[in-house]
Amino acid sequence: MKDSDKPSDFNNKIDNHEALGASLLDKLPEEDLDDDEKDENTGKKQKRAHPKIEKEDKPQSNLTRNLLIIGAVVILLIALIGGAIAYYNSMLSPVSSSEETIIVEVPQGSTVKDVTNLLYQKGLIRSRIVFESYASRHSTDGKQIQAADYAFKPSMSTPEIFQAMLEGTTNQAGLLIPEGKNIKEIAEILEEREICSKDAFLAEVKKASYYKSKYPILDSIPDNAEGREPLEGYLYPDSYQISKNTSPEVVVSMMLERFSSKYNDDMLKRTKEMNKTVDEIVTMASIVELESKFDEDKANIASVFYNRMAQNMNLQSDITVNYALGNKKAVLSAEEMQTPSPYSTYTNKGLPIGPICSPGQKSLEAALHPADTKYLYFVADLNTGKVYFNETYEGHEQAVAQYMNGQ
Repeated sequence: MKDSDKPSDFNNKIDNHEALGASLLDKLPEEDLDDDEKDENTGKKQKRAHPKIEKEDKPQSNLTRNLLIIGAVVILLIALIGGAIAYYNSMLSPVSSSEETIIVEVPQGSTVKDVTNLLYQKGLIRSRIVFESYASRHSTDGKQIQAADYAFKPSMSTPEIFQAMLEGTTNQAGLLIPEGKNIKEIAEILEEREICSKDAFLAEVKKASYYKSKYPILDSIPDNAEGREPLEGYLYPDSYQISKNTSPEVVVSMMLERFSSKYNDDMLKRTKEMNKTVDEIVTMASIVELESKFDEDKANIASVFYNRMAQNMNLQSDITVNYALGNKKAVLSAEEMQTPSPYSTYTNKGLPIGPICSPGQKSLEAALHPADTKYLYFVADLNTGKVYFNETYEGHEQAVAQYMNGQ
């Protein structure tokens, strides 16, 4: 190489290095270059003198945002819990301010769910879920809801109702209403037991329209039936748990409630199958009740009366006349048999105007399921109470001579 060529070669190497540097500079990340810093000759972005530093407030901003979210969630949870507590407490409050007495019969073996449904159907609690929850939390020390008849009011709160049921019968006394008693006799029993006065009770049972509006089972009782005791036969004979100085309304409601539960769906179905009304069945059952001493005679006695009705014969039951006269005579005189009364089955065909006593369950069943017989007559042995049946009048006359006139 010639010496004259060296400067030119040197300059060429410099140019080559500058080109290589520019090429490497182009390959650097764009964020490392200042946006507005360009080489005047090449027009390309130039590398910053110092690397770009990230903003230091981003972690602090994220922390603030997270704290705000957590705070909002906590506030929402507090609001939800507070709302749930407020709702729960409102469901424990009385259904209304009504002072109406509502009888609730809790049978033996009832579960909390059974009682809950019963109270809800009666309109005494606002929420089934809340009552069950309250009952489960407060059934402590082995105490459970007691089977009994209760008199509640819609103005009572859930805690008050539950506490009364938890205590059960501790403040009540047993009351027995025997089968076959009529309303006047029941009134006397109530007065003797100091539950309510006889007169107040007899006045209460006159309110047929009021009780018919409460108990559908009474629908077949005729309105304004002159000379009839409207609720006779429907005050179910049974044992009751009831306190002294109880209002007549509570007592009547309790007995009607019991009757409604005893005259069940199967009995209602059978009543329709027989093309009868509940009132007709109760009336027949009341006669069977007083004409029979033994359960085994009831179905046969019912068959006698149904057979006589089918043949358009008067029933001629002495006890219906006794009811009209206020007597209890085993044998009526000829004059008494002709007593003019809508209850007399000597002077009127068919059933009397209404029931003559409160029949028991066996008598109700007999009225619904009479024996299949051709009997038209019967007579009871005055000593034993055993009843003897006959299909003919001649056979009946012989039985009368043997078991009544021969005594």
